Amino acid sequence: MTSINKILVLTIALLSSHAEAAATPEFPLVSGRNAVSFDDSQFNNDYIGMGFVLDYQGQLYGVTAKHVLLVVNHPQIKHVDPAPVLRSWQMSSPETTLELGQLLNADATEALDMSVLERDALVFRVTDPGPFTPIKLSANPPAIGEELFALGCTFASADDCTQDVYAGRLLQTTEHNLLLDLDQVEPGSLRGLSGGPVVNAEGELVGIVSNVMPDADGVARFAPANLDYLKLAAKELLKQAQWQESAAVLNPSYPQVKNELLYAQAQALSILSKYIEKLKEIDNLKGRTEVESDQIQKIHNLFM
Repeated sequence: MTSINKILVLTIALLSSHAEAAATPEFPLVSGRNAVSFDDSQFNNDYIGMGFVLDYQGQLYGVTAKHVLLVVNHPQIKHVDPAPVLRSWQMSSPETTLELGQLLNADATEALDMSVLERDALVFRVTDPGPFTPIKLSANPPAIGEELFALGCTFASADDCTQDVYAGRLLQTTEHNLLLDLDQVEPGSLRGLSGGPVVNAEGELVGIVSNVMPDADGVARFAPANLDYLKLAAKELLKQAQWQESAAVLNPSYPQVKNELLYAQAQALSILSKYIEKLKEIDNLKGRTEVESDQIQKIHNLFM
């Protein structure tokens, strides 16, 4: 083999290796469409952005962007607390639907306006992830230049989308957002993706699809929310759950405690019953002893 051929083979091998390294990772189904229904059905909406299931230290939560409430445009939802008029909130895939529970970070004092983009996460109670693979938080924030991936569907792709993958590289960070350069995708074309997860190559959560913002040069960039607010909310919710669990353990109606109390009562009754039997035996012995003492005294008197 000539030296030129060797160089060509080496070049092809390097290019092939680079192509493999740059291939988009495959991700399990983690994102679903938000569908909401209200007491007044005219405001029902079967697609207000995306959501996902978060696994935070063993606790499961349904998560989406807070600003999707603005899409609902319900006249009675003026704060981040839709509960008074909300009938159900679901996260759906093409095959099935996951019913989300209580909105845990609802706040009847937080105005529903564009300022929610600074705290752009809604967190729901979830006990079963349904068809969705739960995502864990990344232990480290993404590095500048790192390739990240937004998962979900857009309004444009909704008809035949299960879960699209949009890749981009992190350009810079701001107080609340990550600014990404998407690979040949116009950020404004991704309407409907709001609330979807943004993950690293390992599938760990690093952001939530939230906004479009200008970079230092004024170029519009895809701007997912960072995890600062979500981490604070999840940490507080976990603390509350642990406190409630501890309080329940002290409650006599708590099943485990109730069973232990019933067992202890049964043991105490058994011991008391045995004690009563012993007292009866003692009384019987005392009675026999008194009779025998009287007989002995009579015999003694006969001979005295």
